[in-house]
Amino acid sequence: MLKGGKSQGVHEGAVYGTMRGELEKVAIEYGPCALDCMTGGTMVRGIVDTNLGGTANFPEYTAGLQGTMTGTITGTHTYGTWTLVVQALNLTYHGEWSAEKTDRQK
Repeated sequence: MLKGGKSQGVHEGAVYGTMRGELEKVAIEYGPCALDCMTGGTMVRGIVDTNLGGTANFPEYTAGLQGTMTGTITGTHTYGTWTLVVQALNLTYHGEWSAEKTDRQK
């Protein structure tokens, strides 16, 4: 979740929430895994900078993970890169992400 406002047309505020997903291709001996992470960070002058922490759930193994997610907000679109590290298994993953603004109401 991006929380904050616009300061002279520039997005600023806090970034927090959960990130869940799946990695289909990972190291051959570990198979696919499901990710369950918490994220927290900042959004300053349209730049998103967050830390990730959580678990990588492989079919027969669960490992802690840490990572980062950075990006840029332009209008109603945001995009960037992510990195996740599963230290116990010496695995590092990189990728890209994107999101569109929604009018979701609580």
